[in-house]
This record gives sequence, structure tokens and C-alpha cells, in this order.
Amino acid sequence: MSTDGVAHRFVRGGVSVDLVAPDGVGQRADLTTVAGGVTVEVGGGTFALQRYRPVAVRTGERTGEIPLPDLAGAILIKAVAATHDRKRGPERHLRDLAFLLSLVVDPFQIRDTLAPRNCRRVTAVDPLGDSDHEAWMLIDDPRARAEGQATFRFLWGGPDSSD
Repeated sequence: MSTDGVAHRFVRGGVSVDLVAPDGVGQRADLTTVAGGVTVEVGGGTFALQRYRPVAVRTGERTGEIPLPDLAGAILIKAVAATHDRKRGPERHLRDLAFLLSLVVDPFQIRDTLAPRNCRRVTAVDPLGDSDHEAWMLIDDPRARAEGQATFRFLWGGPDSSD
């Protein structure tokens, strides 16, 4: 748990899970996670929850399910976090977003799923418009990096967006 009472990241072994609340849940929502900690509201979270699949999890003797957003939902959540996380800064979110964009197989499908408003939210992440940004350079596979950059440009509707 952080010093400000936020307890949303859970790590065991090499696995890290962030339990977050969707945006717009309201002030009366119970955001308690464990030991008096609370989770955080995440912009784009409502969109992501509208297109998720349940994933079975186990901790100790307890089992349950958590919602896992699809790729479009994950991209949107990371884009919003990269533009709004003033506390920890955008670097981690930029790396995650670049990686997620490199996984896109069908940019047309992602664009159509996100729709214009959410495409604008993704492409508002100005640093990723620079193809030499560190977040892109951390993707080892040059083809995956180039495809992620092409997807970003395609969502933006900028130069070479039809690649």
C-alpha cells in the first residue's frame, strides 16, 4: 500500500495485477481493496469494462474472477493514464501503451472499436508521435515496433496512416 492509502497493485512471483475502478463510479462508491487501502478510478475504465472477458484467479485458498479488458480497452486505459497520471508521471504508461499498440493485428478493427472520441484520447499521447521516443525503442522486434507506430499514426489519421 502506498503512503496515500492506495492499494491497487498486487504482485506474486512474476505476475502483477492492477485492480482499478472504472471512471465515473461516483463519490459514494466503495473503492476499498485490502487492509483499508483503496483503488483508483481509471479514465477509460467504463469503456474497457464494456468489452472484457473474465479471468479466473486464485490467491491462497480463495478463487474468483476478475475482468480483463480486450486490447482496445487496455490501449485506452493506458492512453488516458499517460495523459493524466501527474503523480508518477507518464513514462511507465508510455512504455505499456507502445507495447500494446505493437500487438495490434488489425488497426481498422481497433479504430472502429475505439470510435473517434477514444481514438483522439489515444493519439493525444503526443510523445508517441515521435518514432524515436524511448517507449518505442524498448520494443526489441523492429517489425513489431514499426507496426505499433503505424497503428498510432493510423488512429491519429496523420501521414502514412493507411500503411
